[in-house]
Amino acid sequence: MKSTRQLLLVVAAMALSFGLSHEARTAGVSTSSVRIDPTRVLALDIGKYGESIFAVGERGLIWASDSDGKSWSVQRTSTSRTLTAIAFGEGERSVAVGHAGSLFHTEDSGKTWLPVAVEAAVGNSLLGVTSLGGNRFVAYGTFGLYLESTDGGKTWKHELLRLQENSRTGPPNVGGDAEFDRHIMKVARLGKKLLLVGESGTLAESADEGKSWQRIEVPYEGSFFGAVVSQKGTVVLHGMRGNVFRSTDAGASWVRIPLNTVSAVNGGTALADGRIVLVGNNGLVAVSSDDGASFQTGAAKSGGDIAQAVETKAGVLLLVGASGIRPFDLATLKN
Repeated sequence: MKSTRQLLLVVAAMALSFGLSHEARTAGVSTSSVRIDPTRVLALDIGKYGESIFAVGERGLIWASDSDGKSWSVQRTSTSRTLTAIAFGEGERSVAVGHAGSLFHTEDSGKTWLPVAVEAAVGNSLLGVTSLGGNRFVAYGTFGLYLESTDGGKTWKHELLRLQENSRTGPPNVGGDAEFDRHIMKVARLGKKLLLVGESGTLAESADEGKSWQRIEVPYEGSFFGAVVSQKGTVVLHGMRGNVFRSTDAGASWVRIPLNTVSAVNGGTALADGRIVLVGNNGLVAVSSDDGASFQTGAAKSGGDIAQAVETKAGVLLLVGASGIRPFDLATLKN
């Protein structure tokens, strides 16, 4: 059964035929700029890179702001496919990924985005990308697709995942000798370990930078869509129907955190002051001031499904999703 997050990505594909100018519909080189209202597009990820903020979404478009989110310029890449995620490395290197194996890297702080063809990704969708430090990136997505780059995103190696049973868990859903074939939604760093989050209640950890993975037991069989690691090292998992789980011991134990919603929780971020923000469908915004032990929930005035959020230097929260890129007032939980 398709997860709500997957359905949000399907919506992105449907949105390709609506609301764009002729200039954006025309294939062009990665350095071209177009004029598109950032509140009238579908955007799926956003993040800070130095003094700039970047967002990605439909039609292979990448938005950039050097004004802390007050104004935006738009670049079109060489694809018309929806871009789903972006990650920022060291120096001037970053990577963006998306549908149909779309993969781009930049070596000039986002001025130009160069396509990379990866045979293993053809016919699949990349749902996320993570910078692991230095020149290392991992990109991941449908049916266990997992790619790794050690040169800043210029070349990629396809890794076959096998999730082994952990001594502190019960029997795995998929045998240790079988290749993992579930959708991977997020890979996050937790201290010296990596966490892998996916559908069907999948959670795994790696103590050797992704060479091997061991399952972590979580009392939940539905799909997870992501994880937020707080400043204190607390992990907050989020997924379908408002399901949120919290661990303060690096995944050894988990507690379900009640959330006053049944909407899918698609993304989240840790703020500079230590608060944790989760966002999701139907305009959901949830804020925790106690390191994820409880959340105050509200809704963005613009409504619609929200995919991710980022905090600006001025402390404003920027939301991306079905209603484009919009600011949100955290003080009142109103737009």
